[in-house]
Amino acid sequence: MALLRSLYALTIFLSAFLLFVVEPMVAKQLLPTLGGSSAVWTTCLVFFSVVLLLGYLYAHWISANFSPIRQAVIHIALLTAAILTLAFTSGLALRR
Repeated sequence: MALLRSLYALTIFLSAFLLFVVEPMVAKQLLPTLGGSSAVWTTCLVFFSVVLLLGYLYAHWISANFSPIRQAVIHIALLTAAILTLAFTSGLALRR
């Protein structure tokens, strides 16, 4: 049980760390396009905070309403959709 709690704690820490590492990188990439005002940074902070809150709500909702097998299927479907969308977005960004 202690190993499982440690694994959960490590997973939560790693996901939060990665989110807060990605946030400034995305904002830095948007600065040349949208300008260097503080509004760009503020918008990025608000966006990532809202997305983090929605992620927490999603995690609570899916764990409360679905079995572990269904949760895995839903997660795999969402990750597949995200990967496919990311591939299309990257392709469009490279053409510019």
